[in-house]
Amino acid sequence: MNKKWEIYQTNEEKVEELQKKYKLNRLLSTLLTNRGIIEEAEITKFLNPKRSDFYDPFGMPDMEKAAERILKAIKDKEQIIIYGDYDVDGITSVTVLKSFLEERGIQVNVYIPNRLNEGYGLNKTAMEEIAKQGNKLMITVDCGITAVDEVEYAKTFGIETIITDHHEPAEELPKAIAVVDAKRKDNKYECRNLAGVGVVFKLIQALSIKLGLDPKEYLKYLDIVCVGTISDIVPLTDENRVIVKLGLKLVEQTKNLGLKEILQSCGYSKINSTTISFGVAPRINACGRMGHQEEALNLLLSIFLRFKRSFLSISTVLPLYSNSKFPFKSSKRFSNLFLNFRRLIGPKSLVILSKSSYPPFDINSLICFGDKFAKSTIIAFAISLGFL
Repeated sequence: MNKKWEIYQTNEEKVEELQKKYKLNRLLSTLLTNRGIIEEAEITKFLNPKRSDFYDPFGMPDMEKAAERILKAIKDKEQIIIYGDYDVDGITSVTVLKSFLEERGIQVNVYIPNRLNEGYGLNKTAMEEIAKQGNKLMITVDCGITAVDEVEYAKTFGIETIITDHHEPAEELPKAIAVVDAKRKDNKYECRNLAGVGVVFKLIQALSIKLGLDPKEYLKYLDIVCVGTISDIVPLTDENRVIVKLGLKLVEQTKNLGLKEILQSCGYSKINSTTISFGVAPRINACGRMGHQEEALNLLLSIFLRFKRSFLSISTVLPLYSNSKFPFKSSKRFSNLFLNFRRLIGPKSLVILSKSSYPPFDINSLICFGDKFAKSTIIAFAISLGFL
């Protein structure tokens, strides 16, 4: 295939004008000119975005309906479930929405389909399980825009649905209470390229406005929103650029213990988009690919790190999923993995093998080498001998 290179004709006069007027170097002035960013407000937003640069969340389709229904659920203490996805965008979306809602004093359940057994998106078997749990309101994140049949099936169990997604819709939208997606044909929202976690961020922004909360109540999640946005490889322009620019500053000083542990395990000396793309994202994605999506979610929710004892961070376990391409089918492979754990955590340690993901462990769930380990989740905790 022959390729024909077309060289962009730069407006040299405009480049020089930007250089002089805004005291920019030639390279930056050229890039801004070629991208059509030549007005002062656009240049300022591009180079130094501020909190005030976020758009009105109620400009998104059905955002008003979604916010009002969730507020009703909060008021009535309804049982809510978040239906997510197993990739970084989905995991961060669940993390942000669950954390925000639980801070408002409401119980929130989570359902993330298993990639190996269920695949992506909503499915009818999942709807049946969600109904058994007694959930009355389901909020999808990073999925659901094409789940027409599944939303109808959920209705038969008395489950109402709010869709939040960023994928392209089909000709027919699900008949949900609200379908929040900037890629809808009737969309008038300024930024169409938000990641799934970006849409969730706009949702909690809208809820914060409705509740009269201080902006910091939703802005504090920008570190997690930033991770999901970079990881989903959406264009880092417009509102996405504001999210990432402000979010990276929060990542550097993140208070999320799980994210902090992953960053420490990456080995990068500087926190930037490369750190997220090649350090953080693969570690979180690996869990979902191996069918252990809950491990990554629990880490970001800091469940494993709330115990007072000094356990081995699960961030050490994540690279093992990343390096393991197949389930453990042989005792030899399992033995090798066990030895790898021992090397990682040192000789003064206790390794617990359990079907449970976190303490307290039922004594009957502890397993030894045998033919039943293949279905078990391997959890490694390093406990100093002083705690034994």
